[in-house]
Amino acid sequence: MGSGTNTFGYDYIRKSPTNLPRMVVNEREAAIVRRVFETYASTQIGLEKIAQQLEEEEGVLTKKGRKLWRRSFLKTMLNSFLPNTWSGSSMTATG
Repeated sequence: MGSGTNTFGYDYIRKSPTNLPRMVVNEREAAIVRRVFETYASTQIGLEKIAQQLEEEEGVLTKKGRKLWRRSFLKTMLNSFLPNTWSGSSMTATG
Protein backbone atom coordinates (compact mmCIF):
# COMPACT_ATOMS: atom_id res chain seq x y z
CA MET A 1 0.00 0.00 0.00
CA GLY A 2 2.61 2.48 1.01
CA SER A 3 2.14 5.81 2.61
CA GLY A 4 2.40 9.41 1.66
CA THR A 5 3.67 9.82 -1.88
CA ASN A 6 4.18 6.08 -2.41
CA THR A 7 0.60 4.84 -2.10
CA PHE A 8 -0.15 1.91 -4.40
CA GLY A 9 -3.05 2.83 -6.67
CA TYR A 10 -2.15 6.51 -6.77
CA ASP A 11 0.57 8.72 -8.26
CA TYR A 12 1.88 11.76 -6.45
CA ILE A 13 1.88 14.95 -8.50
CA ARG A 14 4.39 17.40 -7.09
CA LYS A 15 3.59 20.99 -6.34
CA SER A 16 4.20 23.33 -9.25
CA PRO A 17 4.07 27.11 -9.51
CA THR A 18 0.45 26.84 -10.66
CA ASN A 19 -0.83 23.71 -8.85
CA LEU A 20 -0.90 22.27 -5.35
CA PRO A 21 0.53 18.79 -4.79
CA ARG A 22 -2.04 16.03 -5.16
CA MET A 23 -2.63 12.33 -5.50
CA VAL A 24 -4.23 11.03 -8.69
CA VAL A 25 -5.49 7.54 -9.46
CA ASN A 26 -2.98 5.35 -11.30
CA GLU A 27 -5.37 3.28 -13.44
CA ARG A 28 -2.99 0.34 -13.92
CA GLU A 29 -2.41 0.03 -10.17
CA ALA A 30 -6.06 0.79 -9.35
CA ALA A 31 -7.09 -2.23 -11.45
CA ILE A 32 -4.84 -4.41 -9.28
CA VAL A 33 -6.27 -2.89 -6.08
CA ARG A 34 -9.83 -3.55 -7.33
CA ARG A 35 -8.93 -7.13 -8.23
CA VAL A 36 -7.43 -7.76 -4.77
CA PHE A 37 -10.59 -6.40 -3.12
CA GLU A 38 -12.91 -8.39 -5.38
CA THR A 39 -10.94 -11.62 -4.99
CA TYR A 40 -10.72 -11.31 -1.23
CA ALA A 41 -14.38 -10.36 -0.83
CA SER A 42 -15.92 -12.88 -3.22
CA THR A 43 -13.78 -16.00 -2.83
CA GLN A 44 -12.26 -18.19 -0.15
CA ILE A 45 -8.77 -17.20 -1.29
CA GLY A 46 -6.68 -15.69 1.50
CA LEU A 47 -4.19 -12.85 1.36
CA GLU A 48 -1.18 -15.18 1.26
CA LYS A 49 -2.51 -16.88 -1.90
CA ILE A 50 -3.47 -13.54 -3.50
CA ALA A 51 0.08 -12.27 -2.84
CA GLN A 52 1.48 -15.46 -4.37
CA GLN A 53 -0.73 -15.05 -7.45
CA LEU A 54 0.35 -11.44 -7.95
CA GLU A 55 4.01 -12.24 -7.42
CA GLU A 56 4.60 -15.64 -9.00
CA GLU A 57 1.78 -16.28 -11.44
CA GLU A 58 1.19 -12.80 -12.81
CA GLY A 59 4.53 -11.07 -12.25
CA VAL A 60 2.87 -7.87 -10.98
CA LEU A 61 5.42 -5.38 -9.67
CA THR A 62 5.02 -3.30 -6.54
CA LYS A 63 5.18 0.50 -6.56
CA LYS A 64 8.95 0.26 -6.08
CA GLY A 65 9.29 -2.10 -9.05
CA ARG A 66 9.80 -5.23 -6.98
CA LYS A 67 8.21 -8.61 -7.42
CA LEU A 68 7.67 -9.02 -3.69
CA TRP A 69 4.08 -9.02 -2.51
CA ARG A 70 3.42 -9.68 1.16
CA ARG A 71 0.31 -10.58 3.06
CA SER A 72 0.89 -7.58 5.35
CA PHE A 73 0.99 -5.23 2.35
CA LEU A 74 -2.35 -6.56 1.08
CA LYS A 75 -3.87 -6.35 4.57
CA THR A 76 -2.80 -2.71 4.80
CA MET A 77 -4.25 -2.14 1.32
CA LEU A 78 -7.61 -3.62 2.34
CA ASN A 79 -7.69 -1.62 5.57
CA SER A 80 -6.58 1.66 3.99
CA PHE A 81 -9.27 2.09 1.37
CA LEU A 82 -12.56 3.03 2.94
CA PRO A 83 -15.80 1.80 1.36
CA ASN A 84 -16.71 5.34 0.29
CA THR A 85 -13.63 5.47 -1.97
CA TRP A 86 -15.25 2.89 -4.24
CA SER A 87 -17.95 3.69 -6.74
CA GLY A 88 -19.25 0.52 -8.30
CA SER A 89 -16.18 -1.11 -9.77
CA SER A 90 -14.14 2.05 -10.15
CA MET A 91 -11.71 3.51 -7.68
CA THR A 92 -12.06 7.22 -7.09
CA ALA A 93 -9.85 9.66 -5.25
CA THR A 94 -11.35 11.27 -2.18
CA GLY A 95 -10.37 14.08 0.07
